[in-house]
Amino acid sequence: MTVYYQGRKSGKSYATPVSYYKTGDMVYCFTNGVWWHNFKDPKEVELRIRGQLYEGTAIAEPARTESNTQVMARYFKAVRSDAKFYGVTYDAKGEPNMRTVERAAYGMVMIAVSLL
Repeated sequence: MTVYYQGRKSGKSYATPVSYYKTGDMVYCFTNGVWWHNFKDPKEVELRIRGQLYEGTAIAEPARTESNTQVMARYFKAVRSDAKFYGVTYDAKGEPNMRTVERAAYGMVMIAVSLL
């Protein structure tokens, strides 16, 4: 997915490619980069997902809350390729190990996009 947005201070246009997890009208991504600062307050964004453009409102939240860690676990179940970067492991049933997800959540920010 690519997130298109305007810089909070500069007003410049940015396009940031990220892995994502989509469920219903919500799209989630996680980052430890500084670009999340643009979403401290709700901000309009465009998303390109599999060639289709969507509009939505994005907000950044700490990943380490209980509910956001649950979203993060679903993200790692859907995007297994990212697990190795954050030390997330899986149990015998293929479910993310919650202890490793919780450890990964520290220092991470969840960007939640509500699609319009």
